[in-house]
Amino acid sequence: RPALTGAVGFLAFVHAHESAELPIPTPRQDVRERELGYWLRSVVDSGTRLRLVREWFGLVSEVPIFRRRDAHSMNWLVESTGRVLAVDLESHGTRPAGYELAQLRDDFPIFDPGSWHDRDLLVEEYGRALREFGVKIDQSTLGRAYLASLAARAVRPLSNPRATDAERHHAHRLLKEIAKRAD
Repeated sequence: RPALTGAVGFLAFVHAHESAELPIPTPRQDVRERELGYWLRSVVDSGTRLRLVREWFGLVSEVPIFRRRDAHSMNWLVESTGRVLAVDLESHGTRPAGYELAQLRDDFPIFDPGSWHDRDLLVEEYGRALREFGVKIDQSTLGRAYLASLAARAVRPLSNPRATDAERHHAHRLLKEIAKRAD
């Protein structure tokens, strides 16, 4: 947990400082084509796909958009004390606040999908750090965007041919947990 807390604080620092300095393009096409698109193309027609993508963006519309940093756990080196030693956060595109937190925490099947207490603490820490760095963000709105982002990250392995069986199993269990928690 200290390692994730350090990474979350650093991610908030990067997001807050970049958003203040750079114009941010919309993530709409990237998310529609990549994360949600892989899965939606395999299960619904194009009209339904467009409606579902619009609904997803409605869930994240009230949080800031940040440059994407590809923050999954394999891109960080963190001491057990939480001090961030090295990161590989080169990427392109943008994502809504909370999205990369979902990626950091659950892209790889390291944590139990039912560990909501730990997730909630990290979302609180991320929101606190963003506000400390001057980003105006409501904690409950961030929580809703995080949950939507977690679902978007979880559906991708289900139709991605490069996903491992462990990643698919984790994603399936995570979606079941999200369904219990979300409306």
